[in-house]
Amino acid sequence: MKPSTIETRLFINNEFVESKTGKTFKISNPATDQEICDVHEASKEDVDLAVNAAEAAFPHWSSLAAHERAMCMFKFAQLVQRDAQQLAELDSVCMGKPVELLKKMDIPALVGVFNYFAGSGYHIVGESSLSSPNFLNVSVRQPYGVVGLIIPWNVPMIMFAFKVAPALICGNTVVLKSSEKAPLSSLKLAGLIKEAGFPPGVVNVVSGFGDPTGTAIGMHMKIRKISFTGSVATGRKILRMAADSNLKNVSLELGGKSPAIIFGDADLDAAARYTHYSINHNSGQHCQANSRVLVQEGVADAYIDRLKTLMAKVTIGDPADPATFQGPQSDHAQLAHIQRLVDEGAKDGGTLVYGGKRHGTTGAFIEPTILKNVPTQSAAYREEIFGPVVIVNTFKDEADVLAEANCTDFGLFCKCPPRPVAVAPLRGHAFALWPSLHPTTSVAGNSKKRDEGGLVFTSHLSPTYKLTKTNLPLPASVYTSNFDRAVRVAKALEAGAVGINCSVPVRAVDMPIGGWKQSGMGKELSLHGLNTYTELKTIFMKYNADPTSMAVNTWHSGQMQNGM
Repeated sequence: MKPSTIETRLFINNEFVESKTGKTFKISNPATDQEICDVHEASKEDVDLAVNAAEAAFPHWSSLAAHERAMCMFKFAQLVQRDAQQLAELDSVCMGKPVELLKKMDIPALVGVFNYFAGSGYHIVGESSLSSPNFLNVSVRQPYGVVGLIIPWNVPMIMFAFKVAPALICGNTVVLKSSEKAPLSSLKLAGLIKEAGFPPGVVNVVSGFGDPTGTAIGMHMKIRKISFTGSVATGRKILRMAADSNLKNVSLELGGKSPAIIFGDADLDAAARYTHYSINHNSGQHCQANSRVLVQEGVADAYIDRLKTLMAKVTIGDPADPATFQGPQSDHAQLAHIQRLVDEGAKDGGTLVYGGKRHGTTGAFIEPTILKNVPTQSAAYREEIFGPVVIVNTFKDEADVLAEANCTDFGLFCKCPPRPVAVAPLRGHAFALWPSLHPTTSVAGNSKKRDEGGLVFTSHLSPTYKLTKTNLPLPASVYTSNFDRAVRVAKALEAGAVGINCSVPVRAVDMPIGGWKQSGMGKELSLHGLNTYTELKTIFMKYNADPTSMAVNTWHSGQMQNGM
């Protein structure tokens, strides 16, 4: 990629502009440690300009018919497909994700989400009622106006789609802040927004850090809603800023400490493939990674042997190489965070089974890592590692699983694994955005077969450990050949989603995702995610069924009839 093709300025009112202060920050490639470019950092004044542009664009954009807004969105999705290679390279050099994985996962996800929401514009509906005599009452959904969107660095293009697409089709205008670690793809997408025919001011993209850029968005009195994906700590700050400003509506999708439960009747080969892919995909840098695997006593060693075999096949290296499966961590600070937690897990009594060391001497690479029997009070067990590190503990029975799974202040997503059952495997779901990325017989890039049949995951813990609350959200899966147990466990788990016979990165764009408890608030994707970007209004319309009647049906009807 030629340096001249990289846009580093802010995107405000359909134009790329330098920051008012001229201040910039550096972007480095985590695979090579080489500096790539300097990106303009948005100040409070820049955010004000972006918000004012969005505010000015709102009346026209919100007045368009849904299909007119959709036309711009469909065109944008086509342009993303056209420029897929460059978009993938931009994210790869910023945060280390392999280019081939970006092209097979992130790009199709972005396109699929934009197309889904573009086609959902006429599903923004309210309700009607004739239950009150002489009244036709309706509720309608209307856009907020200017919305602030703050996205993370680990999957910037996917998060761009999750937030921007539903906001736009509802008629809102947008000010988006990208992560300071991975701003380049968002700026490229901003250029495609203009090329797709969006009017000036509808989408504005600013780059910068939490302070001052994020603070300026969180405190802005003209921004009516914020959607944020990131850490629990920053989510709390967003809520405080909303309270201290204009009580703007807030949606949060926060971190994860996802458990996978493997019952004794599980297909261990399949369970190992799914959990391996979950923890090693994107170098473990996603909130639904199965960083805790809880295996029923009696099959733990057999499971670990299979997992070690798969990890030994992982190709670590240059993200630009099509053969690479695992790239670097996002930066050296993230690498140090992972190494600290691995070391603490071993120091606290866990056993290092595989990996655990830095890979190579250049770049922010770490080996795929397995720790087993880590005490639940250890920081390695409780904190989000956000790397290719899995903790394998054991449990005794279903009761232990549910007790540990729900012993948390969080609840995001859940999974569990079984033996294949006598049903046809699910293939080619119309709603699956990345069906080709299910775990396969090999993870090194030469796999030939998918095994999607009869698997379930969940969460659990060795009964010998004291139940200790984790400080991060609960995604989980249930793998078991016992259908009754699968449904029973899924119902009992306190989480926003539970995977039965499946694991990430399968996503159903027509189903909502979002956490319970301290995993966040609000939903993304589906019509529920669509409605997140609207406000409800009720309109009461009085009519007389009997033209001679003066009857009314209100709480103060008596006073009116008495002439008051």
